[in-house]
Amino acid sequence: MAEILLSGPEDKLAVISGEKRITYGELKERIFRLANGLQDLGMTSSDNLGTMLYNTNEFIEGMFAPMLMGSTTTPINWHLKGDELAYVISNSDSRTLIFDEGFLDNILQIKSDLGGVKNFVVVGDVDKSKITDDMILYDDLLEKASKEKPTPPESAEMGILMYTGGTTGRPKGANWGSLFGSLSSKSKDKNKGKDKDKSKDTMKYTMGMMQNLVSGFGYAKTTNIHLAAGPLYHAAPYAFALITYVFRGTIITMKKFKPEEALKLIETEKASTSFMAPTLVKRVMNVADKDKYDVSSMKSIIIAAAPCPASLKKEAVDYFGPVIYEFYGSSDAAINTILKPGHYKKDPSKFASVGKVAKGNDMKILDENGNECPPGVQGELYVKNALTIGLEYYKDPDKTQKAFRIIDGEAYFDEGEIMVKDEEGFFFVADRKKDMIISGGVNIYPAEIEEVLHTHPKIMDVAVIGVPDDDWGESVKAIVVLKDGQTATEEEIMKFGKENLSGYKKPKSVDFFDELPRHPDGKLMKRDLRKKYWGDKKLSDF
Repeated sequence: MAEILLSGPEDKLAVISGEKRITYGELKERIFRLANGLQDLGMTSSDNLGTMLYNTNEFIEGMFAPMLMGSTTTPINWHLKGDELAYVISNSDSRTLIFDEGFLDNILQIKSDLGGVKNFVVVGDVDKSKITDDMILYDDLLEKASKEKPTPPESAEMGILMYTGGTTGRPKGANWGSLFGSLSSKSKDKNKGKDKDKSKDTMKYTMGMMQNLVSGFGYAKTTNIHLAAGPLYHAAPYAFALITYVFRGTIITMKKFKPEEALKLIETEKASTSFMAPTLVKRVMNVADKDKYDVSSMKSIIIAAAPCPASLKKEAVDYFGPVIYEFYGSSDAAINTILKPGHYKKDPSKFASVGKVAKGNDMKILDENGNECPPGVQGELYVKNALTIGLEYYKDPDKTQKAFRIIDGEAYFDEGEIMVKDEEGFFFVADRKKDMIISGGVNIYPAEIEEVLHTHPKIMDVAVIGVPDDDWGESVKAIVVLKDGQTATEEEIMKFGKENLSGYKKPKSVDFFDELPRHPDGKLMKRDLRKKYWGDKKLSDF
């Protein structure tokens, strides 16, 4: 797999990482050296490589080297610290850990809890006196290793153990290797608990999913110079980086996202594709003098990871042109739907949609009785695709079992989402099941309220939650982040809600925050917000 993805012309640019400009030939040699160096350290195909790295060329190298070794890689969220970081490293059974020098203190604090890690490799120009005797510098490892192509084991398969950045509980290890390994003749039948020949079924779903990635987002029509804006340890940025190399493209890495720097890179490097969570798009749209940058090279900007207000999509199209794509999906179940420029160009009302069913997906919206909902009726979303067929949460069979529902004899993944589709087959997100507010026995979906409040000219970001109410059980609270330089009162925001929402949906109270707690992939951490208002009461419901 690694050789297929890295078979571009030797002298073509593969990575632009800060001041570094690395060709395919140079990148391939570095990946060969890394794979050989890891094997020199004693790492085998049965071992897992953990990487805790910024968006740099070293991250790209850490993506591909394990493929040559037939081993699994786990990209680690570098925002994690303490017990949570120790949990992911230990739970993933990472035997070798490659990390940036900026995380040295975090690793040293938990090192005594990482008994399973045999090798610690540090990226950067760190003073050797600051690292422990059992640590090695990344550059030293590569320099001493052979540059010849390593010999992979016969059983080599691409393995990726991706820890989901969920908003509740500990991260779950989703085995992405199933997407590529599921082409084998057998896969697990979650219904009967027996091995069952599903090669034809699996092939159909897998080819459909690969077709989405290859042709669903306009990649085949661009120069494929990809701006890696979001952190590559997250599922979607990782996947689109891989697809860039399928097209023999170039990746521009941003160590940390800065909106104006992103615009400069688009202009100077003629970037043509990018994946951005809605929060990153919003920050780009708020650059005061963004019109001075030439962004005409962009042909495909893909939005996902969190709900994106229709107003923000329209604003992005006004600036970049009709090159905005959106998909609904998850780290666990990949891409479920795709919204394409042709959809909203034909009918602007589709800006509010997340598109139609993507190839290689079966999707069902069921009511509380398990019946399939007709168009216009909200229900719970269940999906089946190439990733869900083989999905298993690492070392957690109980969680795996609970993630699926048997529908017509087949296992469908529970996305935890309330959805509705229209007569044309376009899907619309109502809300997360766990985010629903029940006020006076009435179900209220915060996403709809947030969508409206996002159109207020003074609001930068907003979250809507239910807070304790003696009379109604819960009442609607809006938590608002204002744009720089703006001021507003609670009464002003509540009046706006009253004018644009049904009476039972309008906020009953408003608080103003400097920023909202968001996971780096853009997901709003509503559990943290609820705790402020509920304390320990009903936290199990969150």
